[in-house]
Amino acid sequence: MSGKRFHWIDVAKGMGIMLVVYGHVMRGLVSAGLAPDSSTFQIVDSVIYSFHMPLFFFLAGIFLDQALAKRGVGGVVLSKVDTILYPYLVWSLLQGFIEVLLARYTNGATEAGDVLALLWAPRAQFWFLYALFQIFIVSAVLFSFKARWLPYLIMGAAALSFIFARAEDMGPFIHAARMMVFFVLGVVFFRLSKAEIGRAPMVTLVLFSTFAVVEYVFHSFAGLRYSDRSLFSLLIACTGIAATVSVASLVTGRLSSGLAYLGRMSMYIYLGHILVASGMRVGLSRAWPECPVWLHVIAGLVAGIALPVVLYRLCKRWQLMFLFEPPRRLAAQGWGRASV
Repeated sequence: MSGKRFHWIDVAKGMGIMLVVYGHVMRGLVSAGLAPDSSTFQIVDSVIYSFHMPLFFFLAGIFLDQALAKRGVGGVVLSKVDTILYPYLVWSLLQGFIEVLLARYTNGATEAGDVLALLWAPRAQFWFLYALFQIFIVSAVLFSFKARWLPYLIMGAAALSFIFARAEDMGPFIHAARMMVFFVLGVVFFRLSKAEIGRAPMVTLVLFSTFAVVEYVFHSFAGLRYSDRSLFSLLIACTGIAATVSVASLVTGRLSSGLAYLGRMSMYIYLGHILVASGMRVGLSRAWPECPVWLHVIAGLVAGIALPVVLYRLCKRWQLMFLFEPPRRLAAQGWGRASV
């Protein structure tokens, strides 16, 4: 992060990464036939996916102005090659080829060609990094211009792209097209507030209630799901982001510290959680075929959150950080360093 670090942002990221891991754990269990593909699962899954990834793009957008002021366009691009593109390439290959080797034990049938297509067909959870890198590059150029009206014009165009984007039309740019609007909202939010928010319990109650109501209308009354992108789903994502941010500002004490720590570790958790959570599911189901679903969920959550953090700390101790960032020799030649 460039400049001041805002505690509530780390807390919000901590909340978001827990939802990411939970969503992937549950989807893995349903795909493996270890949990029922019930209407309850489908609705909970859709509620989570309606806002948790837009949240991360929104939070990333908050730091663009600071990064541009400190590094300029070229510096921002180089720093994102370091902190986003490099781990995207390394972990796409690492996870991909592990899945190829262990294909008979997992839910999918991954082939080497699928892994090597990472530049035009990002796989699994890594679509987020690929889209974020594209968005940072485009935004660094666009927002380097000082026109006051520019953020709102870009936000309008991005909103239309979110609503009308189709995978067959956009190819490898589909995720960036759909998520650009939330990144731009983060940029606008920073310019209006400087990311300073106060603790307002009544505001939080109103925002959370609004989010609950629109989710109910969207899923139960309209019968839609998160993939039915429209102006309605854009509204849901925005209310979900607002509610999460407001809740993050209220959290205090040890819970706040714990969530903030997970937020700071969110990149490492995101990179490794699929591998370890899938490994936990496979190992537990083979060792105990009658293992109850609730225990699978808890074990997958603990493994998916804790083990990537342990891996990061071990890599740092054993000087194996090339798994997460370019070797220092490359960085010294101009890759630049910055946290996402």
